[in-house]
Amino acid sequence: HLRAAIAGELPPAPPLARSVHGHEIVFARRTLTLDATAAARIAATPLARDLPRAGQRFDAGDPVCSLAAAGADAAEVLARLAAGRETLLEFLENR
Repeated sequence: HLRAAIAGELPPAPPLARSVHGHEIVFARRTLTLDATAAARIAATPLARDLPRAGQRFDAGDPVCSLAAAGADAAEVLARLAAGRETLLEFLENR
C-alpha cells in the first residue's frame, strides 16, 4: 500500500487462473421422493454438492442438489455441468 502511495509502484498482477470453475443448482423436473439408493447415488456423484437425504420429497422446480465442475474454459465447465445435470435427472426420473 505504501509503495503504491509513495512510489507509484503496484504489485505484480496475480497469475491467471489455470482453470475455470462453475456451479449449478439442479431442480426437480417432476415430483419425486428420494429413497436410500437414490440418495446414495447422488452422494457418490463426483460433481454433487449440497446433498439431499433419503426420504426427502421434492416438487417440480424444487432444488435437489448443486453441481460443481472445473475445466480449461467456460465451455468445458458448462458441458460438464450439463452432462452431470442430465445424467442425474435421467437417473431420478427413470427409477
